[in-house]
Amino acid sequence: MIMNVKSSILSVIAAVFTLAASSSVNAQDTKIAVVDMQKALNDYNRTKVEVDKINAFGEEKTKALDGKKAAMKQITDKMVELQKVAADSALEESKRQAAAEQFQALAKERNAKLKEIADDERKASQELLKARQEMEAALVTDIKGVMDQLASSQSVDLIFDKSFLPKANKAIIYTSANVIDLTDQIVGVLNK
Repeated sequence: MIMNVKSSILSVIAAVFTLAASSSVNAQDTKIAVVDMQKALNDYNRTKVEVDKINAFGEEKTKALDGKKAAMKQITDKMVELQKVAADSALEESKRQAAAEQFQALAKERNAKLKEIADDERKASQELLKARQEMEAALVTDIKGVMDQLASSQSVDLIFDKSFLPKANKAIIYTSANVIDLTDQIVGVLNK
């Protein structure tokens, strides 16, 4: 882990130096800015709306599964009753045999429903994950669009994410007061 962080830091430093050296712009003239992507995401009004949609979608999927689980519980309860009847030696053999046959039929039905519920849970989980990824991608696209506009209008050459989001894979050790932080400007434009 430490080696990966060191490697990432060295890669970022090397990229900055390569950019500065290969550019016709003097390194002192390179305008660098930072953005806190996590703060931008959290403060963007659309984020709450989209998260609420995802939560409602998840609740809808959970309710559908809860209905199937309730039906499963009824089958299980019925099986317990049938098992008692089948085991009751005080009853006629024909009643016990009928209860045992019903028990076997319900056991097959229960196994099929268990598989169905497991499949539905897996499918719902995948759908929820996909919806979250699409939501995140859309929000990040909005933020990057505004970031590009601001960077262009302010002649910014390089922007780093200072939030250390896992997907950003950036490492900023130090930021001076001379470095522009575009986060609040981006959120302001997005929330207009």
